[in-house]
Amino acid sequence: MKKSVVLPLVVVFLAGCKSAAESSAELRSKVIANGKSDCEAIGHKPGSKEFASCVERYFYVAAEASARRDAVSQAAGAAIAQSMMQDAAQRQQAAEAALLSAGRPNLTCSTGGNTTTCR
Repeated sequence: MKKSVVLPLVVVFLAGCKSAAESSAELRSKVIANGKSDCEAIGHKPGSKEFASCVERYFYVAAEASARRDAVSQAAGAAIAQSMMQDAAQRQQAAEAALLSAGRPNLTCSTGGNTTTCR
């Protein structure tokens, strides 16, 4: 699972200088080129209906796999965010409990203009 989270992050980092449309077009071109190569390697003749059908299937299978990877990455990101929020809430509760157990501090605040000073 670490690879499925790290790889999209690396791709996003490396593609940071390109627009989403440029990155998408390059990825689409690479997938189609790989599909053509693989379809030819399994015996389909370029220019034939079978070849075109094979490349089309290859493209849609790759797109579906990419969508699944994105969904897994999003779910992992949501789980991490939820864990971080729970941790922060626990830390806040612990800090509040520590403050309450120490008793109320002797605090005096005064406001002058736009400034509030507490001692």
